[in-house]
Amino acid sequence: MHGVLLAHFPRSEDEPAAAHGERLFDEIYAHNGVPTIDYMQLFARRFGSPQKPLDSACLLASYNEHLEVAITERKALIQSGAATPESFIVHGAVALLQLLQSRGVELAVLSGTLQHRVEEEAALLDLSKFFGKEIYGSTADGRFTKRAAFESFLATRGLRGAQLLSFGDGAVEICETKALDGLAVAVASDEHHNGSGKPDVRKERSLLAAGADWVIADYRDPAALLQTLLGA
Repeated sequence: MHGVLLAHFPRSEDEPAAAHGERLFDEIYAHNGVPTIDYMQLFARRFGSPQKPLDSACLLASYNEHLEVAITERKALIQSGAATPESFIVHGAVALLQLLQSRGVELAVLSGTLQHRVEEEAALLDLSKFFGKEIYGSTADGRFTKRAAFESFLATRGLRGAQLLSFGDGAVEICETKALDGLAVAVASDEHHNGSGKPDVRKERSLLAAGADWVIADYRDPAALLQTLLGA
């Protein structure tokens, strides 16, 4: 998304390219977790002008085109054995899911990415077994919201918001979890060196601003993590 939108992001004449790119990162991350179609519409409204209007549909098409290339490349790497599914999963996440599942915790995935894409990715990374049918992605009409998905998941199980524990790297799920009185853990993962144990300070800044109760870099030592978070 950063690469697609960079050419359309306003830049002052005296602003260094690096600072311009960082400012766009902050802009994107402040809305991370919003359905992609909604984000493109928001970006087009905020940064388009009568002199240089932006077409959100064109931005979305360009983003999807780049996304398709990335998905195809990663799928080929996994299917050929050149890479493992774990290469594309935040360090320690599988072990955490196994531990939560063994404790009888009901699990779900929420993503602003289109539903079929989320399902495909979960299958490709061998994560579907943890979630079953509880995989929620956005819809083409943009009606999906993470608040509605959270509320539906809780209501069908007779659970209260205070029983909700979420892990996420987007401001949206952090905000919605806190609005429901849940515990929100922000994952400020290092995308360049998975498993480095060092949080991305840009993500950390944005996610703390969204109200995160806790910030982690990855899911190393899941038993200790749950002990810290839940005392159990």
